[in-house]
Amino acid sequence: MFKKWFKSDAPKKPAAPEVMGLYLGGSFELDALKLKLLTPQLCIEGAASKHLIQAVGQAEL
Repeated sequence: MFKKWFKSDAPKKPAAPEVMGLYLGGSFELDALKLKLLTPQLCIEGAASKHLIQAVGQAEL
């Protein structure tokens, strides 16, 4: 009964988007050996193994 009277009505903040455990401001690391083996098949050169997620968006390919 008293819980209703003293309950705090703090507004909930919207959660940041998260996909497969990746979120804005988070980071992930690719396996260095696997990346070296895949480098000849990639269309980019000098791919980094450590990445920081700094933006969220969508790109039409």
